This record gives sequence, structure tokens and C-alpha cells, in this order.
Amino acid sequence: ARMLRAARDHQHVRLAVGDVLHARHGRGKRLHAPRIIERPQRARQERFQLAETAAGYRNLCRLITAAHADDRRAPAATLDQVARHADGLHCLSGCARHGLLARPVAEGRLRDAEELGLWLRGVFGRDRFTVELQRPYARGDARRNRLLTELAERLRVRTAATGDPHAHS
Repeated sequence: ARMLRAARDHQHVRLAVGDVLHARHGRGKRLHAPRIIERPQRARQERFQLAETAAGYRNLCRLITAAHADDRRAPAATLDQVARHADGLHCLSGCARHGLLARPVAEGRLRDAEELGLWLRGVFGRDRFTVELQRPYARGDARRNRLLTELAERLRVRTAATGDPHAHS
């Protein structure tokens, strides 16, 4: 609340509220996630959710609660849960190492990355889904970013250069 008041008092400050959510293996009954996330060995990939509206903040809180429901030590939400609570959220594709698109691109699974990108664009729309580009100075960064940029062009979504706070951990 203190941050919201401070941002409101200083008109040049725009506050972004969000959280890194990990995706886990699992499928709900109604919505169907792409097959890439159903691989058990890839059970903990991530993406970043930003709340754009009050409804988005409520949905972000619901997602965080759902992510902690099964395992408080390793919280993760299914893509089906994300789809049900996507209203008012902006989805960034995730970090360079564990991101939903970056990991399959780095592993050469471009078709899987494109399929998941299409699904995320369908859930969030072109205006609320952005492909993240990061440069943590690891081997393959330039190639991965080039392929992610090409993927974003094919998906007709924006890219954003972001920092990864846990890139060197």
C-alpha cells in the first residue's frame, strides 16, 4: 500500500506489480495446455505475470494462492490455472534459463516453443503477451535471443529486454 501511495504522489513513477510464477505438470478438465509443459522432466518452467488492473491484481493473488496450495516449498501453477485467471494480467515469457519459451528455444525445440507461444498469445492476446530477451552472459545468449526475436515476429507480439535477478545465482 505504501508503494502505491508513493507512486500516486509522484506522477512520473509508474508502479508495476507482479510475480514470477512457475509452471508445473498438470492439466485441468476444461482448458488444455500445450504438450510442452506436460513433460515431467520440464515440470518447473517460469514466466512473469504483471498486474495491469485491479482485476489483474486480484487474479495475480489468486494465482499465487493456487500455486502455493499443493506445495508451499516449491509453489507452481498450471497453465490451465493461469488461463482461468488471465484477465488483467500481462505475461512476460520468462527468464533466459527457465523461461517457458527460452528453455525450449535453447534446447532446439523450436516447434514446441512456437506452439506454446501461440497458446500464450491466445490466452493473453497480442497486447498482453511479451517475449522476454535477456543477456545473463551465458553461452548461447546471442543465438537464443535471435531465435526468440524471430519467434516473436512470427507470433506478432512484442519483445522486451529485461534483467534477470537470479541469472547468476
